[in-house]
Amino acid sequence: MTKICAFFTAIVTWLTIVFCPAEAVEPVFGETKAHIQTEFNEGEFVMGKYDLVVSPSGDDNNDGSLSSPLKTIGRAKELMKANGENAAATVWFREGTYVIDDVIEFNASDRKNVTYRSYPGEKVEFSGAREISGFTETTVNGVKAYVTDVEINGNEDYFRSLFKDGKSLSRSIYPKEGMLKIADPAQGEAIAGSHAPDFFTHSLAFYAHKSDIPDFANPKDVEVKVMHFWCDEHLPVYSVDKTTGRIETTIASAMRLRVDDNYIFENVKEALSLPGEWYLDRSEEKLYYVPEEGDTPENTVLYAGVNEKILNVINGEGINFQGIDFINTGWDYVDGKHTGIPFPETHPLYKNIKYGTAHPQAAFEVPAAINVEASKEINFTDCRFENISYTALKFDKAATDCDVTSCMFNNIGANAIFIHGDFVVPASTQRINIRDCHISFYGRIFNNAIGILLTHAYDCELMNNEIHDGWYTGVSVGWNWGYSDNSTNKIKICDNLIYNIGNGWLSDMGGIYTLGIQPETVIAGNIIYNVGCDESAYGYGG
Repeated sequence: MTKICAFFTAIVTWLTIVFCPAEAVEPVFGETKAHIQTEFNEGEFVMGKYDLVVSPSGDDNNDGSLSSPLKTIGRAKELMKANGENAAATVWFREGTYVIDDVIEFNASDRKNVTYRSYPGEKVEFSGAREISGFTETTVNGVKAYVTDVEINGNEDYFRSLFKDGKSLSRSIYPKEGMLKIADPAQGEAIAGSHAPDFFTHSLAFYAHKSDIPDFANPKDVEVKVMHFWCDEHLPVYSVDKTTGRIETTIASAMRLRVDDNYIFENVKEALSLPGEWYLDRSEEKLYYVPEEGDTPENTVLYAGVNEKILNVINGEGINFQGIDFINTGWDYVDGKHTGIPFPETHPLYKNIKYGTAHPQAAFEVPAAINVEASKEINFTDCRFENISYTALKFDKAATDCDVTSCMFNNIGANAIFIHGDFVVPASTQRINIRDCHISFYGRIFNNAIGILLTHAYDCELMNNEIHDGWYTGVSVGWNWGYSDNSTNKIKICDNLIYNIGNGWLSDMGGIYTLGIQPETVIAGNIIYNVGCDESAYGYGG
């Protein structure tokens, strides 16, 4: 009897534990540590045996000494190959702006163990922009504007980024506030993709509400930008029929268009009105700009981003960049390779197509202004990446043992940093470390971009970075949907401060977003707040 009572007592106790709610206990968290980034000490100038000096006022016929500097990095690279084999050496850049007309190429022939850096206390800029001046005053849409002639030469020099006083200027957009809504997505003309057709259906036309369409003087200068799902579409206009509201484009959408999807028009002459806005008229080959306070036609100097890429390292080793500012690059529409052209030649809109359809996720196919591939020990320290219109910095297939330390990324068109590799186990891209960096205002052109995107890579550290004010996810790690083998693993995502992301435009995002099985990946000590998704009826996540 005693055993029976004990048995029932145990049963009652178990039922009480399982089915009766426990008393709420307030969780106890450790004290939050302040987010402090390590300050970098740039040191002092000491001219080594094999060192060279470069200056904007130098001459490539000089010997590269402090009193007789070279003029270009290209000449410095050639002299480095000829002297000292692989002994440690530094190329010192004196203050000034170095305009990069052609991408700087490094490869296996370049000397190892070389640091390309700024002279201490001096500001050194590698720029992808050309100067535009010679403005005269005019009137556009009833407001004062400046205009100047530009040589476009067809599409080759058609720039889409313009800078002034270290900031990016806005192309004229319509509407000025809020967004427009698609009236009819014309899905009967769309082509469904082979994977998840509810999401990946490609369109070359839609119908707008007729009252939403301005009287475009140059409709083919205009771009439609659609914000939906986790993707923003950049769709250059092919034609506009205001009587029906039909708009046709030269790029097919990457994802299915829906009734009430949000969109805006960019580069609209009829909308040019606010100080700092600009419009490029390709047919007239003229640039229009609404002046800001203090501007005059004589003192206004703008910089057009005409070079999209600055630096390319393939099969390089032991190359360091320190204290260099990479600035002011341009962009073009991404000619997508992921989907290519999903329309058959028999489709009635096939004639409109100019570009392949881009990858719909994480600005995956957007090129990088600075690219490192199949290279070892390529390091960036105390560098600034600002007003970069594509992805700023990419470590591509088989990049290993590279560090990005104490760098600043600001006003980046796509991903600030992209770490990528082949889908093999383990990944060929390994030991890429991002530490003590400040990433702000990323994804400004390609809104679905990430602060730090890591797809296929192994044994990397993303630590003690501050990431904020992007339109999409702060840190994304992995590129494998499901539970199969994953090449991405052993990633440390620790002690990062991530905030003010999403901002109500896209969906399906997070402060930190991971994909695939990653048993040795550690996520710890991160502080994340203010993550906001699309607030319309379609919005979710974040």
